[in-house]
Amino acid sequence: MFALISTIYESKWTRRIVAGLAGLGCLHFGLSFYLWARWCTPSWPEWANEMIALAWPVVGLFTLAAVAFMAAILGKRWSILVLVLFFIASASAFTYDIVNERWQGRVSIATVEYWEDGGKEYYYLTWWWYG
Repeated sequence: MFALISTIYESKWTRRIVAGLAGLGCLHFGLSFYLWARWCTPSWPEWANEMIALAWPVVGLFTLAAVAFMAAILGKRWSILVLVLFFIASASAFTYDIVNERWQGRVSIATVEYWEDGGKEYYYLTWWWYG
């Protein structure tokens, strides 16, 4: 398997693709954590520590993407393995969040116009902006 990865990784385009995907992962999960911290912490200051503690998945995903990005920039062949691990971890975390309905806000008080205009009852605040 490592020989196959070595052969694939000889191309500059492969390294650029790995670096690009990992860089997008860094940007996405870095921005997700920033928005989570900026929106949730001031909104509910009494729960700020607990809400930041819930951010461990995004920190882990950001770290995996950052390692894959730096390894790709440095030309390390194992960066593609880290990128694959990043995608597996990301899909697993996303599936867990959706199945267990984590990180969601519910609209319980709204105007009549909101409901008549088809307003959503749930707003998901996952790292993927789902919902």
